[in-house]
Amino acid sequence: MKVCSPAYAPEQGSLVLSLCQAIAEVICVLRFCLLGSNIAGDNQDSAINDTTIARVGVKLPPFWKANPELWNIKLEAPFTLDGITVDDTKFNHVISEVDSEILNSVSDIILRPPDSYKYIILEKRLIELDLESEASKIRTLLQGLELDDQRPS
Repeated sequence: MKVCSPAYAPEQGSLVLSLCQAIAEVICVLRFCLLGSNIAGDNQDSAINDTTIARVGVKLPPFWKANPELWNIKLEAPFTLDGITVDDTKFNHVISEVDSEILNSVSDIILRPPDSYKYIILEKRLIELDLESEASKIRTLLQGLELDDQRPS
C-alpha cells in the first residue's frame, strides 16, 4: 500500500518524502499489530479482520431492568448499524451486558442454549421477566389493599 509517492512531494522536499515514508512504515506496523496481517499488505485478510474489529468495538447500552423491551429496541440499533446479524454474536453481546442477578433468572438458556434462535429466545425471556415483575408488583399492591380493608379483631 503506497501512502505517499515521490510524485506528490516537492522536488526539494526530501524531508517531506522522508516523513511520508516514515508514516507509511508506521501505518504498516500498526496494521500488522492490529489486524495480524503481514507488513507487505494482505488485502484478503484485512477485509476479514476489519469486520472482526468492527464487531468487537460495538458499544451497547447497559441492561435496563425497568424496561427490557425498550432496552431491546435500543440494543438493535448498534447491531443494525454495525451489520451484526449472526445469532451467536448477538446472544453473546446480550450476555455481556446483563448483570448477574438477571443472568440467574435466565440461566437455563445460558447454560444450555438452544441450537438456533438463541438471541430471540433470550430476548423474549428477558421481556417476560419484566412482565412477571410487573404482575408481582400488582399482586403485592392488591394484597396490601385487601389487608387495609380488614379491621383487627
